[in-house]
Order: sequence, then C-alpha cells, then structure tokens
Amino acid sequence: MAKPTTIKKLLSYLVDIPLEKRKSPYNEELHVILSRGRIRLDTANATYSFQDLYASFYHSFAHLQIEKKDISKVLVLGLGLGSIPHMLYHQFGQTQAQYTVVEIDRVVIDLAQKYLPEYLSEKIDFVEANAFEFITKQQAQQNYDLIAFDVFIDETTDSIFRTTEFLQKMKTFLSPQSHLLYNMLSLKKEQESLVINFFKNDFSSIYPQSENLDLQGNRMLIWEKKM
Repeated sequence: MAKPTTIKKLLSYLVDIPLEKRKSPYNEELHVILSRGRIRLDTANATYSFQDLYASFYHSFAHLQIEKKDISKVLVLGLGLGSIPHMLYHQFGQTQAQYTVVEIDRVVIDLAQKYLPEYLSEKIDFVEANAFEFITKQQAQQNYDLIAFDVFIDETTDSIFRTTEFLQKMKTFLSPQSHLLYNMLSLKKEQESLVINFFKNDFSSIYPQSENLDLQGNRMLIWEKKM
C-alpha cells in the first residue's frame, strides 16, 4: 500500500492533494487524490472511488443494515480503488468476506493494488475482464452473497449492461439469501429518465419487489433474493 504521511492526511482536510495522474486505453484521465484523509480516484467527470465517502454504496449498505448480514462471498463489477471492500471491512464489520472483483482497465487494477492495504488486497481476486463477458460467457462458478454493480467509463455505463441477457445471467450468480446493488448515475435529466424507465420496464421485471433508492445524484437499484 502507498501510504500518505500523517501531515499530508491532515493537510488534505484543508485542500485536495494530488498523488498521481495516469491514463489508460479506457480512461484519458485518472487522478489519484488525497482528500479529507481519504484516497479518491477521479476521472475528468466522475469519481470512481472515495473509501467510506463513496456515498452511493455507503448509504445503500447502511439502508440494508449490511453489518447484520451473513456475507462471505462478494462479486464486485467495477473496481475503482476498492471502496466497496474497504467500506464493508471497516465501516460494516464484514471482516471475513472474500471478493472477486472484475475490472476491464489494467491501470485501475494496478492503482487499487498500490493503494489498498495489503490485508484487503489479500482478500481480493482481481480479474482483468469485461464485466459483460465475465457474466454472460461463463457458467456461474460460485454463488455470491452480494453483487455490487458499479461499471462506468467516466460517467457512462454501456447499454449492454441493461439488456435482459445480462440481467438474467447476473441473477444466476446470487446465492439463495443474497443482495444485488446496481449503481446508476442520475445527475442529469436524461440520466434520471433513463433510470426510471429502466427500473420500471426492465430491472423490476427480472428482479421483482426491488427498490429504487434515490441518493441525490445516483440511483441504487436493490434486490434481495429470498429462498
């Protein structure tokens, strides 16, 4: 883990401190920033990761009272710098969970492995792959107690992830008592309209009795599998 000094952490509560800048075939700009004592990963227009301040998932986990759930295997689609495992471990007491994390961008994986604590990295199987192909081109090797969908290139999620094929196949990766969290942006009117229509016409038909949680700039579509 690349660990910022205590002085830098304290200064970051006053002003954001750039740590490094990278680019990749998928992201023209990747900025690693120390902000409010946390490490954040930004693109030109979006935040990919912000430890426990990655609000869309933090508030969703709190809403579900995820600390009370029996979570042993987690599938994360879209990595950032690993905010999801970081939060589950530190803020929600899921210290025994093991993770499979699917990320298409090798540079993002390298950054996560650089900045995550070693004890968290050891719990993660990093898979460099297209999340659509990972889900649709193979049989589920194991069932997961939690699937967190967080796939973005900058502020865009490809429409293939809203297809019936993808949604139905992702469902087969869930264990009998499990949760799916599907993150979408809703900052702009067209994004909000897309989320509402997708939830009403597609998501809720495959995941009945699901929730559409409004998180002020994001929408989290949540489904609990009960069997």
